[in-house]
Amino acid sequence: MLMRTKPLFQLIYLGWLVFTLFACQKNLDPFGEVQKISLKASVSFLNADTSSRLPLAISVIDKAGNALNYPDSAIQIYANGVWQPDIQVRNNPYSPHAYYRSKQPGQISLQARWGPLISQPLILTARPKKTYPIIRLPVIFHIPQSLDLPKKGIVLKQVIAGVNQLYRDAMANSDPNHADSFIEFYLAATNPDGYPLLQAGLNQLDFDDPATNQASGAKVDSILAHWCIKQYVNIFVKINWEKGAHPVGSSFSYMPLYSVDPYPGDATCASLSKARAAIMIADENAFTFSVVAHELGHALGLGHTFGDCFWYTDDHVKDTPRQQEAHPDGTNQKQSCGGVYFLATNVMDYYNRRSGLTQDQVAVMRTIINYPTYLPIHVESSAGGRMGYRDVPPVVLIDCRE
Repeated sequence: MLMRTKPLFQLIYLGWLVFTLFACQKNLDPFGEVQKISLKASVSFLNADTSSRLPLAISVIDKAGNALNYPDSAIQIYANGVWQPDIQVRNNPYSPHAYYRSKQPGQISLQARWGPLISQPLILTARPKKTYPIIRLPVIFHIPQSLDLPKKGIVLKQVIAGVNQLYRDAMANSDPNHADSFIEFYLAATNPDGYPLLQAGLNQLDFDDPATNQASGAKVDSILAHWCIKQYVNIFVKINWEKGAHPVGSSFSYMPLYSVDPYPGDATCASLSKARAAIMIADENAFTFSVVAHELGHALGLGHTFGDCFWYTDDHVKDTPRQQEAHPDGTNQKQSCGGVYFLATNVMDYYNRRSGLTQDQVAVMRTIINYPTYLPIHVESSAGGRMGYRDVPPVVLIDCRE
């Protein structure tokens, strides 16, 4: 009985072996099936230092256009033709496949290799960090009479301290282009008449938010006419002049519409107040340093970092990844339009651990500050901190919302 079945087992085993060899032909001879290997980065810039890491994505495509799995140890990364043995490739499905660092500034040609296959060059620019004179802008919070800050556990000094930590790049930040803006905010010490405030940065109102947008807008206009936006950064809490225009709980920020005056450089406090160039914090739940920092970014010319991959409706800042995802995944990862995963930490993003800004975002804000038509004029700054006025305002984003 056993002698008769042995040839049958041998035949079955031989058939399985032939099938396995045929099915695994791609693995035995991968380069015969592979069409190309590609290398992408989340952005084309990174800081030239020892800590900033640029996320990379590597894909291997067969002749049918399908993505192939590849062993981690198979891919090597070359920078300017030199193998980078410290770069470890991990073929993970929902995270960067590798990271690149550059200690020296300059242009880098990055390529991925697998045996005889080599990707097209990925051109990157490593940049030294910039320094600027420090600018300090005064902030006033307009709080409705029914909002008891101590009872809600809200401390203005702590909110501003958190904002300043973020703007001064003092938080843990994985962005490869994270930067110090050298912009600080402080709680205004005096009212428009020059008298000391009972509490720095606080204007406690004697009313709550009116029922209609028209009534709320009239209140806001009256306040801005007194607390001139050329002297203060005005932040309203729970005084919403656009009820129904945004989802419940949404905060928003406006820059002035430059049409209020024939010549923006001649804009007056009265004319600028008509534009309601102010920040609105939705409620006490949104009264956090993260939301305030986000809205201050809008007030200084920054847009959201996400948009639409097809229509290019992102923030148009070259060192923030182009992406259309507002929500990150469970690990705080997002995916760029080019398919590169990155950790979302930018203050102008949504639903993430906001902890910083990029070099080019800082450049946008410094341009707005250097050529102000509506920001506080009398600010504390080091010598040369501002360049003065210009007749034509810079091109900036208007009507940005949280």
